[in-house]
Amino acid sequence: MPVTSILRNPNWYELLQWLRDHDIWAAGGPEAADAKLVEMERRQEIELAAKEADDLEQIGSSAWFAKQLRAGEATFVQEGSKSTS
Repeated sequence: MPVTSILRNPNWYELLQWLRDHDIWAAGGPEAADAKLVEMERRQEIELAAKEADDLEQIGSSAWFAKQLRAGEATFVQEGSKSTS
């Protein structure tokens, strides 16, 4: 069966690699492919939740320090240059 493309210079390697990556039977069948997808999505959700928790912790720390600065409970102390003479 002849194979053709609408592209002038198709990248057959990329197309065949995409087909290999999306082959359900190579992944162990529909049930195994579904289980792999569910696991991948679960890992992504966990990573996203951890990143969001880290971001919120940093925002909270910055907000707390800003509140302390405004209330006069904390101050910036800048260390001057020390002379060695």
